[in-house]
Amino acid sequence: MFKSIFILGLSLLFCNAADAQKNNKAVYYVMQSGALASSTANADFMLVISPPDSAAGSKLFVVREFYPNGKIRLIGTSLTKTYESLKLQGVQITFFPTGHHMRVENFKNGKAYGNIVNYYPNGKLYSIKSYMNDHKIFLKQCNDSMGKVLAENGNGKWLEFLDETFKNTYSEGEVRDGLAEGKWRDKTATGDFMYVYRNGEMVSSSNTYLRGIYTPGDTTGFKPLQGVPNFPGGVEEFGRFLAYNIRYPVVARENNIQGRIIISFVVEIDGSLTEMKIVKGIGGGCDEEALRVMRSSPKWMPAIQDGKAVRMPYSVPIAFTLSE
Repeated sequence: MFKSIFILGLSLLFCNAADAQKNNKAVYYVMQSGALASSTANADFMLVISPPDSAAGSKLFVVREFYPNGKIRLIGTSLTKTYESLKLQGVQITFFPTGHHMRVENFKNGKAYGNIVNYYPNGKLYSIKSYMNDHKIFLKQCNDSMGKVLAENGNGKWLEFLDETFKNTYSEGEVRDGLAEGKWRDKTATGDFMYVYRNGEMVSSSNTYLRGIYTPGDTTGFKPLQGVPNFPGGVEEFGRFLAYNIRYPVVARENNIQGRIIISFVVEIDGSLTEMKIVKGIGGGCDEEALRVMRSSPKWMPAIQDGKAVRMPYSVPIAFTLSE
């Protein structure tokens, strides 16, 4: 049912897109990851880039993104007129399907700067972050969905939702002077991860798959499930595999796109990886690059339970970070 409505919505947008082309507007069909879709049926959004308003003396192209039902998803301005070389400039506002603000950001020459203001789907303030000169993010304020302040002036508890549903996938931990500090934990549909931070820098992590033992707010030690899958050679070898194979996408580099992607998959009894998908993405081509590399992974060592190899879901985080 939803698929039919989705395609119908895109079909209507496609008709509008044809008119847009006549008015020198550039129209693109985009997937959630940020990659261009091969067809309208595969698209999640439609993006339209309109010429500058010469009557107002503007030199900036107007960027609008629409949900399949035609409602606005994003509005902003760009110095350039093509999606492949999009260079955002000024304020960009992203909206939930309900029409509530999702995020307000500022851009200069295609790079985000200043405050990032995020909202919950119910319209309440979620978090305020700020870009620092060394590519780090200063975590200013975090509220729960009812408006209760969890962290203020860069100190307190931080709750970072890892997708736009604000439901099952999130990260939580403490912030001190605007930076992650101490134990943090990612909660995903297929497993949990622990990270230890010092002054915003990750100093250790665990990619152990956990099941049925997670309690939000619990900061006690981990109880890893016995017999988990393993990359040949262990965690360090997996890190070397990623470092050697991953290539930072040009679009992501030019637009200062950074963050942590989470990929889930199933490790079969023969060690092959199946049902691979992005649980949390960051766009800019990074999601596709992470999937490409993981699909080239050698077979893993399967989980062993009661002396036998078993099929088991697993998740891994892959960080994309730019250096100076």
